[in-house]
Amino acid sequence: MKDSRLEKMMKEYNNIEIPKQLRERVEASIEQAKEDNKMEEQKVIKFPFWTKAATGLVAAMAAFVILVNTNHQMAYAMSNIPILGSIVKVVTFKTFEHENKDMSARVEVPKVEVEEKSDMKPAAEQLNKNVQEYTDQIIEQYKADVAATGGEGYEEVTTDYEVVTDNDKLFSIRINTVVQLNTSGISIKIYHIDKTTNKLVGLKDICKTDVDYKNILTEEIKRQMREQMKKNENVVYFIDDEDIPEVNWTGITDEANFYFNDEGKLTFVFDKYEAAPGYMGSFEFVIPDEIANTVLLEKYLD
Repeated sequence: MKDSRLEKMMKEYNNIEIPKQLRERVEASIEQAKEDNKMEEQKVIKFPFWTKAATGLVAAMAAFVILVNTNHQMAYAMSNIPILGSIVKVVTFKTFEHENKDMSARVEVPKVEVEEKSDMKPAAEQLNKNVQEYTDQIIEQYKADVAATGGEGYEEVTTDYEVVTDNDKLFSIRINTVVQLNTSGISIKIYHIDKTTNKLVGLKDICKTDVDYKNILTEEIKRQMREQMKKNENVVYFIDDEDIPEVNWTGITDEANFYFNDEGKLTFVFDKYEAAPGYMGSFEFVIPDEIANTVLLEKYLD
């Protein structure tokens, strides 16, 4: 990776136009909203998922506000609730909102709910505990930043969530956090419940124990990285840098973020800056079946 190349990348990045696909999504959403408004039974326009992050940031000037949905029926009525089969529902359990001078935050904390007698209940409760601890860390860091800067830190924190896998084997929920400073950082955390064992699982739990799955997956992702860089000079990943080897991506770990996409393919998600310059944003790699078949336990094969 050459310095001149990175400089060129950054200049081009600063002049990027809104992608055609995103513009089409916005226009389509506007048209859909107009149609919804014409329907007498439609009282509230439903906005796309990605618009939720901007809602409410102007509220609660110089004060911390915590909105807790303690009434389950009200929580269901007020939230966009993915219905995940007959046993799992997700609600926004708590929303932390704050604005002070140049700093603001909106952190949505999800809660996974299952039937009272469901075998999945202990796993759901543990997942909820882990999610709350994780989002509490985000909130506490933001509060610390406000205290350290007196509200003049030019910081905006947004955390929301989405269900990324829900099949007969796994339920996976993804927590997305964007921290906007002079530039923006994107952090992702994905939690999984194995529906066949009713336990929380990670990468090591879905892979064979008699293969070096981390090395196999690392080499496949590096192969894809090299292929993308070869095809497009605007694509840069932190690998194979002999001049500054310490910046090179070190490979997949058991804490890696993954999910199974709509086609049942094992997919890895990277934070912004994790293995590439910031202008690359967050990115994903889909593992081909021939590689996945060598590392995954049989029950996770599509």
